[in-house]
Amino acid sequence: MTRVCPESRIRRKWTKQLSDAMGFVTRYFIKPFKRPLVQPPAGSFLIDGNGRIFSSTLPPAFPQEHLNFIGQKVLAVFTAAVKAGLPLRELSVKYERFQFRAKHLPSGALIHLIPPEAEFNATGVER
Repeated sequence: MTRVCPESRIRRKWTKQLSDAMGFVTRYFIKPFKRPLVQPPAGSFLIDGNGRIFSSTLPPAFPQEHLNFIGQKVLAVFTAAVKAGLPLRELSVKYERFQFRAKHLPSGALIHLIPPEAEFNATGVER
């Protein structure tokens, strides 16, 4: 028969309580979760009139659904402009997290996604 000294039981009890308390503190007060760094999108893609993406210089991690969504909306704007008889050849939209510029091409559109910190002049050269 093994005897456990009372000090050992007390030490284990306090260690467990301290561990539980520190787990609580760590979980809720000491940066419990580090969010992955997400870079704003930067690059270009070419979309045809049917909505198919031909080429892209965007990182592979950028979701394809986002490209399709942006491309469809840009094509819809250019199509509506043609139906209305407006000579819209370029579209520039600025959001808080990114901006994009789209150029209407005979076979679709060329869309540039630009991070918010980069400012471009009319020729596309970074300032």
